[in-house]
Amino acid sequence: MNLWQIAWRNLMRRKLRTLLTVISIVIGVSSTFAVIASVDTAKKTFPLYLKAAFGKADYTIYGTEAYFSENVLQEVEKIENTASVAVLNQATKLHIEEEGISSIQKRVDLKGYSKLDTPLTDFKLIKGSLTSGGAIITDRTAKVWKTDVGDTISFDTDKGIKRFKYPLSSSIQPN
Repeated sequence: MNLWQIAWRNLMRRKLRTLLTVISIVIGVSSTFAVIASVDTAKKTFPLYLKAAFGKADYTIYGTEAYFSENVLQEVEKIENTASVAVLNQATKLHIEEEGISSIQKRVDLKGYSKLDTPLTDFKLIKGSLTSGGAIITDRTAKVWKTDVGDTISFDTDKGIKRFKYPLSSSIQPN
């Protein structure tokens, strides 16, 4: 008797065991592919997340308070061959009088930088200057808000409405 015939006869005799064996093989193979895919995805995405979170910084200094003194920034700037930028991040809302815009569409994350023209920020300038003051927004944001150089943009902050000329500075293209 042929080995294949014996194997086939045993498979057909115990159909439930055969079905459970096939299901377990399918689950095992699909689990293996899922793990391989998730590891490959993690290898590709974690560097992107780290770059988005920390930019080009080799190290980041966090304080124990909400703010730390300017002396800390001055001490860091004294270190040779370093470029340092102090960053302030605040969630706020765009102050706009136009009807039909929901509260969620007005959400804005304001980021303040102590210096804009450093290798750490590395903004690609489209219009204006990074050193003349005022608000600096991306070219996409300028198109959505329908603003141009010289327009005023307003934000609802914890300390009331703050208005900025857009941009006394520039449009930038984010990296």
